Amino acid sequence: MLSNGSKEPAQLTGTDAAHDLAILKIAVPHEGLPVATLGDSSQLVVGQELLAIGNPLGDTGTVTNGMVSALDRTVSEGSGGATIHGAIQTDTAINPGNSGGALVDVDGHVIGIPTLAAIDPEFDTPADGVGFAIPSEAVKSIMTQLIPIGTGA
Repeated sequence: MLSNGSKEPAQLTGTDAAHDLAILKIAVPHEGLPVATLGDSSQLVVGQELLAIGNPLGDTGTVTNGMVSALDRTVSEGSGGATIHGAIQTDTAINPGNSGGALVDVDGHVIGIPTLAAIDPEFDTPADGVGFAIPSEAVKSIMTQLIPIGTGA
């Protein structure tokens, strides 16, 4: 579904299970569609303000704010799930629906892809204020491997 509410078919062009990422291609004209700019996650600093954009719990067009809590974390999605190296830790709310969205800096550059919230092992519940994102530099590297050259996927 696009930001204007229209639903378009998509083709899966590649996946990277180790980073919990997929590349989708839609066959609609690019004119008039907003385009996100990938930022440089290597320039992030602890305490920097961030925004998470997505559809948490099905509520479309939601923005939450927070900050970079830590950098270069290694996190796992649990038994059989992806292990993400170099993750951005943030206190920005990461909920079902905005994971896979955009983690942006105050200039609107995508500096990460929110992917999971920490689980408190003592109570087996989400640990509020502890979320993780795949850094944009990892996303750029994976994209170049998954998008066939010249296809514009």
